[in-house]
Amino acid sequence: MERYLAFLSHGIPAIGFISWGLALFVTAAAHRRNNNESQSLAAKRIEFYSIFLGSSGVIVFHCIVQPTRSYPDVEHISMALPFIIYALALRWKAKLSNSFVNLLGAAAFAQEFILFHWHSTDHKGVEGHYHALLQIIVAACMFTCLGEALFHRKLTIRLLRSFCILFQGVWLLQLALLLVFPSEFLPPDCRLFLHRHQKVACSSEKLIMQSKTVATLLFSWYFSLLMAASAIAYAWIERNAMRYCPVGSLEDEETRALTNLF
Repeated sequence: MERYLAFLSHGIPAIGFISWGLALFVTAAAHRRNNNESQSLAAKRIEFYSIFLGSSGVIVFHCIVQPTRSYPDVEHISMALPFIIYALALRWKAKLSNSFVNLLGAAAFAQEFILFHWHSTDHKGVEGHYHALLQIIVAACMFTCLGEALFHRKLTIRLLRSFCILFQGVWLLQLALLLVFPSEFLPPDCRLFLHRHQKVACSSEKLIMQSKTVATLLFSWYFSLLMAASAIAYAWIERNAMRYCPVGSLEDEETRALTNLF
C-alpha cells in the first residue's frame, strides 16, 4: 500500500505536466494555423486545469490522503503553490500581459528547482541521481518560460517549452514506476525501501553505478523519443499551416519582403 501511495505522490504531478505539455503543443499548432480559435481556447482550458488540478492534487495528497509533518512533504506542497498562482494568472490572462504570465511560470519553475536542489532529504546514491536528472529538466522548463516571455510569438520557443514540460512529466512518471516496479529498473541485488521517502540500497558500489547507468540510459532514451516526436509534430504543424494559408497572402508577404530589401 505504501508503494502505491508513493506512486500517487509522483504520478499526480506527472499526469499534470504531461497534460500541460500536450496542451501547449495544441495551442501552438492552432496559433500557427491561425484559423482554429475554438481549438486554441480548448487547449488553454486544458492547460489551466492540468496545472491547477495537478498542483491541488499534490497539496490534497500531502495534507489529507497521507498527511505528515516532515519537511520534504512541506517542500512538495511549497512547490505546488506557485503553480496554482500561475494557473490563476492564466485564467485572468485578459488582464495580464503574456510576458508577465510567462515570467510567473519561470518563477514557479525556479522555486521548484531551488527546493529540489536544496532538498531537506539528503538524496544520495541512485535516488539522488534520478533527482539530479530531474533538476536538469526543471531548469530547462524555467529557461524556456523566460524565452517565451521575451519571444512569445516564436513557434519554436513554444514547441521547445511544451517539449521540456512534457519531458518533466514523463520523468516524474518514470520515478513513480520505479517505486512500484523496482525490480524492472534496478539490478537483482538492489532493493528499494520506502519509509516516507524512497531509498535504494545496493550490496556494492558497482551495483550502485549500474543503477545510475540505467537511470541515465532511460533519461537519454526518453529524450531521444521526445525529440523524434517533436520533429514529426513540427513538420506536421508546418505542413498544415501551408495547407490552410492562402497562396495570395504568401505572395503578398514575399512582395513586401522584397520591397523592404530595395
